[in-house]
Amino acid sequence: MGHAKPDTQTGQSPAASSIRALLNEGTAHLHSGRFQEAEGVYRRALDMAPNHPEALHHLGLLLYRLNRLDDAATTISRAIEQAPSSPLYWFNLGVVTQKAARPDEAIRAYRQAVTLNPRHLEAWINLGNVLRDRGGLPKSIEAYQQALALNPSHADTHNNLGVALMEQGQVPRAIASYRQAIQLKPTHVEALNNLGLALMETGSLNEAIASFTQALTIMPGYLKALYNLGIAW
Repeated sequence: MGHAKPDTQTGQSPAASSIRALLNEGTAHLHSGRFQEAEGVYRRALDMAPNHPEALHHLGLLLYRLNRLDDAATTISRAIEQAPSSPLYWFNLGVVTQKAARPDEAIRAYRQAVTLNPRHLEAWINLGNVLRDRGGLPKSIEAYQQALALNPSHADTHNNLGVALMEQGQVPRAIASYRQAIQLKPTHVEALNNLGLALMETGSLNEAIASFTQALTIMPGYLKALYNLGIAW
């Protein structure tokens, strides 16, 4: 029986080259919004190699785009079975299961992603968000701090850290986090609103009013700030 020979230009077997061409074709369809065509191409690749991790991962991302979340999670999980050391696959499984309201699975996936790649900023941020939503405030705060160690200039994470600290009752630290977010991004209306709420907790009503007013100057229809400004007055 003969054996497939590597392609002399790419170093890949003809089958591998065909799969690569199909993945490239599917990605082109995906980027152009031709989702049905993309799915067909990815499935053709999987007909050739049913356990091809990259093809499974691509198909899983497409299914996520189509909001077929359970199918997406199952497909990306199959990719992980073939390539368990890929932090990208674990991260995207976290994204899918988080959107599918499966937080325990999302936490596990994000933790595995940061174990494999401790410098994965978005995985640390998303892990912090899911943990906070689950009430795991100490671990959430740790995750945000890990993210900020990687990128101290990430304004949204300073804001999210402030929210977690506020929920833990650490008002002065929360205020410091909100102020840092605003320093990095002066138009951060969520941080301005959150700062106003924290300042109200300390009795600093004039500063709170100024913070809500600043948020409304940036976004006049921001209902949360309008409501909180009415309370502060």
